[in-house]
Amino acid sequence: CNANPNAKDFCVEATVTFNTSPKDPAATMSSFAIADTNGCALLWCHDPPPLVPGDRVRCEGVIRRSSIRQENYAYVERYEILSHGPVPKPVKADAAAFNRRQYRHRVVSIEGMIVDSFQDEIDPRFHFLAIACEHDWVYAVFRNDGMEDPKSASLLGATVSVTGLCEVGQVCGSRRFINVQLTLSGA
Repeated sequence: CNANPNAKDFCVEATVTFNTSPKDPAATMSSFAIADTNGCALLWCHDPPPLVPGDRVRCEGVIRRSSIRQENYAYVERYEILSHGPVPKPVKADAAAFNRRQYRHRVVSIEGMIVDSFQDEIDPRFHFLAIACEHDWVYAVFRNDGMEDPKSASLLGATVSVTGLCEVGQVCGSRRFINVQLTLSGA
């Protein structure tokens, strides 16, 4: 890419690692994660792109400031799928490092025991699993559109390996006070 030297513009080529596009037609924004040898990022757009993990993409856009979250974010104005490749392997994560934000915007795999399962009382479209790991715990979230989820309740006490996107900060549409969460596919 020949990016404009203006720091507010960007052009990047990378591989899609996770697509968090909402299934909610009322949602105004969607996001997807990308990675390359230099690092990873979460990109936002208005129309959910038909991207799948493994797609090699070129994205162009601008850096915007969220009035709600008071954070900068990368907004994609144009994208192009360059090729389709294998799904990138998740990083095996340590829960303590996960909670210290060392895997921000990376697809990770966490192992532990499910110790709690609950619907988000702020936004009932989301369901959380509290996973106790060796020396720490991780909150994993998935979207269930307000339906009871008997499967996850039956997993209490089970040792599991879950894979998802490490998201940091206020994740819109889900519990605001959890600082770091693992967003599971379909969330």
